Amino acid sequence: MTRWRILGSFVLVIFLLFTIALLRKGKVIKKVNYVAEYNKITKPANYDPNENAAPYYEKAFAVLVDMPNDIQDIRKIWPVDMNESQLDNVKNWLSSNAEAIENLKPATQKPYYWVERHAKGNFLMAVEMPELRKFRYACYCLDMQAKLMAAQGQIEPALQLLVDLYKMGTHLRDTKTLVEQLVGIAVEAYAVQTGFEILDKIKPNSALLKNFQEQLQTISSEAPSTIDYSVEKLISYDCIQRFFTDDGKGGGHVYGTRFFEKSSHAEYFLGADWTRNRKKDLKNLKRQQTVELTEKVYDYLNNIQQKTPYQLHKENSDSVKVLTEMTKDDPMWSVIAPALVKVLTISYRCKTDTEASITTVAILRYKNEKNEYPATLEELVTAGYIKEIPIDPFSGEPLVYKRTVDNFILYSVGENFTDDGGMHSEWGTDKGDYVFWPVQNVEPEKQN
Repeated sequence: MTRWRILGSFVLVIFLLFTIALLRKGKVIKKVNYVAEYNKITKPANYDPNENAAPYYEKAFAVLVDMPNDIQDIRKIWPVDMNESQLDNVKNWLSSNAEAIENLKPATQKPYYWVERHAKGNFLMAVEMPELRKFRYACYCLDMQAKLMAAQGQIEPALQLLVDLYKMGTHLRDTKTLVEQLVGIAVEAYAVQTGFEILDKIKPNSALLKNFQEQLQTISSEAPSTIDYSVEKLISYDCIQRFFTDDGKGGGHVYGTRFFEKSSHAEYFLGADWTRNRKKDLKNLKRQQTVELTEKVYDYLNNIQQKTPYQLHKENSDSVKVLTEMTKDDPMWSVIAPALVKVLTISYRCKTDTEASITTVAILRYKNEKNEYPATLEELVTAGYIKEIPIDPFSGEPLVYKRTVDNFILYSVGENFTDDGGMHSEWGTDKGDYVFWPVQNVEPEKQN
């Protein structure tokens, strides 16, 4: 999945900076314990340990059995379409995770997830988060359990598992590291996508649909809809105090550049292009200029995240180009900054997925109770099925809804900002729309 793989784009830079820290020479003045600052800003207000999901996740992850490769290969196939051997493998794996699933339930009932972090030398970038891998496999586990239950006719517990899964994703949002937030978005997306699949395969009654819709509405309304860069900013400043000298007046130069004078080393970490064009610039970095640029970058990110992709498009503002130009003279920021912009679009995709899911459930409820689909989304509001019409952040207009002969179509115009009449494409492409309903079925062999 793209949301999982995008995390790898940050690993290279992290490893580079960590290596520089190890190879530095001379005295470094570390005035601030940024791990302590991290714990301070991430700790929920009015923190109550009894309301923290962390102990329950810890119990669940301690007994969680990772998904075997043979199930990884078939995890997107609807259970009814699996052969007998495949289905047995899935059931056996889920059975082995019965205790883990049992502990995940109370975790998802808690309002927040917080862990006090520690790191050697109080180096914030060195904080380890081994549980993120477990979140991934717990996500697969609940997702597969929900599909299996739905296929067996256990619709209510299946939908409840998806609500729990979505809540698990929100626990990794808010004031967290960027990596945690991206994992949280990925988990939320899994819950929503599987919800669409179940609604397509199974026909829940109005009572079940209403309960599912109300829970999803409540949880999503309480969850952040954009990226929080607070922790990333702390990481940046911790790196500055560790990778630069400090003359006491805000000045200084970067340490540890000799390692990258060897082309083979630089190419390994950052590629041939960076080696050829930027490694000499690393020696010329100045502390004060880096601090000022860091402030400028985060000010810009916090500003543009208040605008939808369509608003930025309408302003003819290419955020990646803006940040690329802003950071072009800094070999470190020039690698990191453009990637930080791209994750903003991912958060808007997830928000749109969720709102489309809630709207789809409302439409299906309307059909169950009135024996016809609503003519417009306005009818859903008037009849009390939804509070307001969902706005597509890629058009500035309502999500496109059309009633067809015996069904309906609901879609976002997608990231080309153009209504292509419901021609389905995927997120992240510049052609077509993103169609939520009818569900776009993909052949199992193409889903791996």
